Amino acid sequence: LMGDRTKALEYQERVLSMRERIYGEEHPEVAGALSMLAWVYREQGDLDQALVYEERTLEMRLRIYGEEHPDVAGALQDVADVHQAKGDLTKALEYRERVLSMRERIYGEEHPEVASSLAAIAGVHQAKGDLTNALEYRERVLSMRERIYGEEHPDVAGSLSAIGRVYKDLGELDRALEYQVRYLEMVQRIYGDEHPMVVDALVGVGNVHQSKGDLVKALEYRELALAMNQRIYGEEHPDVAGSLSAIG
Repeated sequence: LMGDRTKALEYQERVLSMRERIYGEEHPEVAGALSMLAWVYREQGDLDQALVYEERTLEMRLRIYGEEHPDVAGALQDVADVHQAKGDLTKALEYRERVLSMRERIYGEEHPEVASSLAAIAGVHQAKGDLTNALEYRERVLSMRERIYGEEHPDVAGSLSAIGRVYKDLGELDRALEYQVRYLEMVQRIYGDEHPMVVDALVGVGNVHQSKGDLVKALEYRELALAMNQRIYGEEHPDVAGSLSAIG
């Protein structure tokens, strides 16, 4: 239930119990209920319990589907997400690499799910501070998405932004700016001049200008982001508050 996590947990436990009575203890719908309970625990910040339920989901899906199935890959990904949220990046990387291998076997080496797995591995390397590996994986994702979607697509734009962020972390600010500007120009072409993704891109460009010490440019882009948020959401909205805070 919206905002009431205690109630949400209570309802998800009822769903699990009911599905077990209807289907028995081993069924895809029961696995789905276990996964939803894990999600609620994650939302509550109880990552240990979330991990227990994600692992139960994984084990059940392995028994139902065997070792090679998209739902098993999804369960491995969920376990990885919890390990990453707990800060156990070694475990997170181990599970994400298992997901990648499985998706390559299921889908072949060129597929959106494979690209997503590569991006997730890049994220772990970035969190570990291994920026060279992070950049290598981000570039592989970009190349694959361009081959899959063509050069103009939201997922391609997302890859440009991700590469820009790695360059920013590396301190290569001219390269970071180049990629963030490419991201901005692509989302403007895809979405038009008035869209939350365009706001995100404006903020990204502003952040790089700030890192470069060009505070005038940084302020200019943040004010553009604020004005756009106000037009999209009105004057009273969390994203507007965030834009005001960035300027302040």
